[in-house]
Amino acid sequence: MQDIVIRAGKKDFWAYSHRTTDGYTFNSHMHVCYEFLYITEGHFLYTVEGTDYSLSPGDMIVTAPNELHSFSFPEKCRYQRQFLHIYPRLIENFPEQAHQLLLRPHGKGNLIPAVLVDKYKIPYIFSELDDYCTHKPPETDVMVLTFALQLIVKYTSILRNEIILDNKIRLNSNTERIREYVGRHFTSPMTLDEIADYMFLDKSYICRLFKHETGMTLKNYINLRRIILAKNLIQAGGKPTAVYNECGFDNYSTFWRCFQKYAGSTPEQFQRTCVVPKQSSAAQAK
Repeated sequence: MQDIVIRAGKKDFWAYSHRTTDGYTFNSHMHVCYEFLYITEGHFLYTVEGTDYSLSPGDMIVTAPNELHSFSFPEKCRYQRQFLHIYPRLIENFPEQAHQLLLRPHGKGNLIPAVLVDKYKIPYIFSELDDYCTHKPPETDVMVLTFALQLIVKYTSILRNEIILDNKIRLNSNTERIREYVGRHFTSPMTLDEIADYMFLDKSYICRLFKHETGMTLKNYINLRRIILAKNLIQAGGKPTAVYNECGFDNYSTFWRCFQKYAGSTPEQFQRTCVVPKQSSAAQAK
């Protein structure tokens, strides 16, 4: 691993990293923040909520809080990237931008190709981020916050002017509506009947459709999202006996069994491995 710059900023507002590694596989996961990932070297496959994107140098990929994603490298290569994590707490102070971000459905509009990255002068933002976070002058925190806001504004402008208007995002498929509903409600004890009522569709049809289009059952998808959120909360310092209810489980025993199935360890075993402080863990997630 080379060229590592990791900088965690004002608590729960932002975290930045610039890293170079060999290409590797990162299994399905999600964050509690918005992630802006700018690629400077490497070619790989990035999957967000079942949508596959082929990434190359100059591209940027954006994921929202609780948006499931993974990536892999078909061939061995060097992987260099910069990423900025922006926490919802910062964006809440700017309701118009927050609303624009919420308009994008999960798994759509994540990739900003290099031609648009250049058009909107996004490399300049990452260059300035890197400079401030490397040298760390006293004004670093304030300056990074201004660049974070610029990045959000540019991204929402691209969605509004370049992607949605170009009909590259489909908004009305049943699978996307299911994902959107799950994304809003998976932290509560949601049932298949509730999803069927929302969709005005038979629940057996919903299950078959979802499995056909995503390759996983709806139940597994919901539980995976819940366990990934639980892992994030535990890594951030939460106790397993306290976080299970925040993740949509109505009792600890069900949570414990589900955690062991999807995480490969018990919640307590996983907690003992979480030795990295909260801000650093966010920056080191990739």
